[in-house]
Amino acid sequence: MNLRALGFMLALLALQSQSHVESVSVPFIPSMMLGRTFDYSKSAVGVDIYDASVRDNAVVRHVDRSDVKFKMIKSSEDVRDVLDVSGQLSLKVMAGVVDVEGRGSYLKSSIESGNTIEVLAQIYYRTVTKTITDDKQPISGWDSKSIVGQHYIRSITYGGYLIASLKFTAKKTSTKEHIKARLSASLNAGVSLSVKGQFEKLTQAAGDTASMSIYYTSSTIPDLAPINLTTLLTIIDNFPEKIRNTNEGLGVPIKVEIRELGYLTQKTKFKFLENSGNVGPNIERLGKMYHDIMVALNEIRKKLKDARLTDAQETKYGKFYDKIMQTHGIFLETIENLDLNANTASPTQFDAAINAYTEDTNHYLFGKFLRQWRRVRKENPWDPVEIRKNNEKRVKDQQTMQNMEGVIGQLDAETSSFKNLYSGGDVTISFPTQSASTYMIDRGSPEMDSIMACFSGKLTSPRSSSHIISYATTAHDNSFLVYTTRSNARLTLVDKHKYYDINTFGMKDGKWHGWCFYWDATGTNNVYKDGKIVYNSQNSRTENMPGGGTWVLGQDQDGIGRNFEEGQAFIGEIRDVNIYGNFDKNYFKTVVGPAVSSSNTCNLKYKGNLIKSWDEFKLGFVGNYATMVKSSSCSN
Repeated sequence: MNLRALGFMLALLALQSQSHVESVSVPFIPSMMLGRTFDYSKSAVGVDIYDASVRDNAVVRHVDRSDVKFKMIKSSEDVRDVLDVSGQLSLKVMAGVVDVEGRGSYLKSSIESGNTIEVLAQIYYRTVTKTITDDKQPISGWDSKSIVGQHYIRSITYGGYLIASLKFTAKKTSTKEHIKARLSASLNAGVSLSVKGQFEKLTQAAGDTASMSIYYTSSTIPDLAPINLTTLLTIIDNFPEKIRNTNEGLGVPIKVEIRELGYLTQKTKFKFLENSGNVGPNIERLGKMYHDIMVALNEIRKKLKDARLTDAQETKYGKFYDKIMQTHGIFLETIENLDLNANTASPTQFDAAINAYTEDTNHYLFGKFLRQWRRVRKENPWDPVEIRKNNEKRVKDQQTMQNMEGVIGQLDAETSSFKNLYSGGDVTISFPTQSASTYMIDRGSPEMDSIMACFSGKLTSPRSSSHIISYATTAHDNSFLVYTTRSNARLTLVDKHKYYDINTFGMKDGKWHGWCFYWDATGTNNVYKDGKIVYNSQNSRTENMPGGGTWVLGQDQDGIGRNFEEGQAFIGEIRDVNIYGNFDKNYFKTVVGPAVSSSNTCNLKYKGNLIKSWDEFKLGFVGNYATMVKSSSCSN
C-alpha cells in the first residue's frame, strides 16, 4: 500500500469515529426559547440570536398525538429509555446540574429492590410545534459576539407528559420470579393495547400474589390523587383534556429541536463535530457508575438518618461515607465539564472519574458501592429507631382518611397559583420563611462586561443572611451576588466583595422598593432605589463576568445551582426580577441610566440588553414554601 492510500485509509477511520451533528431532538430545559443558543455538551442555554418578532411569528404546526413507552425496569438503561433522557443529559440530570422536570427522582432511584418489580410508563401528548423557518434571518452581527454553545433552538414542541410507576411487591419471596414472568408476558402480549388496557392487564397478571403501589408525576395538576388503579386510570383518561386547558391549549414545552450554528455561518468556531469514537461508551460507563454512587448515597442517608451508632460504627460508616463522597465529587466535576465536541474535547476527560471508581478493583463491575455499603452494614448492624416510621405512618393515615376537602381545596389553590405563575401576568413571589428547597433558577448566560440586576422587593430581617440574586460559574460560585446580613447590615456585590451600608439605603424598612444594581468592567458601580441613584463608585471589579453560569433567586449557590442552605435563603417578597447586560457604555450613560433614574424601578420600560427576564425565572420556580400572588403594583 502506497503512502497516499495509507493516508486515505487513516482519514477514513478518523471520520468514522466522529459524526457531524446538524440537528438533534432533546427534552425541554427551563429557559429554552426559540432562537436561543444551546451548549449541547453542557446542556446549557445561551443567548438570543433571533429577534423577538421572529419568535412571535414562528410557524405553528398542529400535532395532536400521543406517544407511549412501557417497560419492566431491570436496569438504569431501561429507565433512561422510557423517560427519553439519555447520554450526557441523563448524567447531568442525575447530578442535579440540569433540571428536566419530573425525571430526576426516577433517574436516581434504585432498580428492582427486594421482592419489588417495577413497570414504568411515560405518556407524551403533543399539541403543536413552533418552528423558526429557514427563510428567517438571525440578528445582524450575532456571530461576532460571545456565544454559548454551537447550536440554536430551531423548534419547540408543546403538550404534556405523564409518568406512572407501578411497583408490584410479591407477598412471598418464592413467588417473585413467577410474578415477574407473568408481568413480562403481559407486557409483550399487550403491545397494541392502550395505556389503560396495559395497566388493567398488568394488575390482572399480578393477581392477589402481589401488592401494588403507584408513583406518579405529570405536567398537569390532577383533579384526583392517584391512590389506586381506578383513580390513576381516571387521571389518564382526563390527561389530554387537562393539557388542552393549559396555556390556551398549548400545554407546556416538552421537546426541542436544536440545530448547529454552522448552518447559519461558515465560521469555524461554530462547527460541532461529535466525537463518537470513545465518548458514547464512556458516557454509558460513567452513567452506570454514577447511578451506583447515587443509589448507594441515597440508601446510606436514608438508613443512617434514624440510626443509633456506637463510636466504632460511627468511625466505620464515616470512613465509607467519606470515600463515596470523594468519588462523587470527582464524578460531579467530570459531568459538569463534559465536552462532546471533537474540536475541543480532551481525550482524557473521563479518566479521573473512571480511575476513582475502579481505584481498588481495577475492573468495571458496576454496582460496586452499593454492594460495599450492604456488606459494611451487614458487618456492623444497628437497632433502628421506630419513632420516625410511626410518625410517617400516622401522618399518611391522617392524609388518607381525614381532611379530603382540604386536599381538594389545596389542589384548587395550587392550580390557581400555577395559572398565575405561567400566565405572563404580574406575579409577586412571597417567601414567608427561610427554606433551602424553595428558589427560582435559570441556566445559561453570555460573558458579560456589564450587568444591571433590577427587582422590586420587600425584605424581612432573617435569622442570618438573606440571599436575593446569585450567579455562579465554574470559575466562582459567587461571580455575582446580592444579599443582606443581619449582623452587619451590609450588602456584597460582584465577586470581589463590594460592601455597602444598606442602612443608608433603607433596604430593610419593611416597605416595597424598586432596586437596580449596576456594574461594568471599567469598575463603575451604581445603586438605584425607586428611580434615584443612591450610590456610585469607580473602584469595583474590572474583569469580564464569565458566561455559561446559572442564575438563582432566593438562595446562595455553593456550587452551580446546588448546595443551598436554609440559613442563607431569602425571606420577604419579590417580583419583576430582570437581568440586563453587555451595554454600550455611552448608550448606558445617555439612555439607560437616565431611564432608570427617571422611573420607579418596578415600572422600568427599558427592554433592551435583556439577559434573563422575570418570565424566565418564573418558569424555573421550585419549592413548596413560597406563595404566588397576583399583584398590580409595586406596593401591593
